[in-house]
Amino acid sequence: MKKIIMQYLRLCLVGTTGMMVQVVSFNILRHYLSPVWSIQLAIVLAMVTNFYAHGRFTFSEQTHGWKAIVGPKGVLFFSFSLLMLFLQGQWLRFGIMYFGSSVWTENILMFCGMGWGSCLNLLFYRRFIWPKKMAS
Repeated sequence: MKKIIMQYLRLCLVGTTGMMVQVVSFNILRHYLSPVWSIQLAIVLAMVTNFYAHGRFTFSEQTHGWKAIVGPKGVLFFSFSLLMLFLQGQWLRFGIMYFGSSVWTENILMFCGMGWGSCLNLLFYRRFIWPKKMAS
């Protein structure tokens, strides 16, 4: 039980780091690009950060370097992350259509998207990318 709690805490720490990468890059990019493009690029930067950090820190695997990104875990991780990028982009697009565009609205929508997105990520990662290894 202690191991699961520690893994969850590490997952949250990595997620927080990825969230900071996403928030900072989104708020820099939104000065140069549309909010939808900005969030998509910010998510890509967070994805790369999270892939390496989850592999090494959360799930204690030695999956580093470009080889890991093009391997099965990397392809699955980034494929799922691209789906999440699309879904969060649409979430933001529809939110702006409904609530209007402002710095506060866009950031609140982004944080809400991160909330439901993180729940889906946890479920998918544990089941398909870094499943618990069975003792032989």
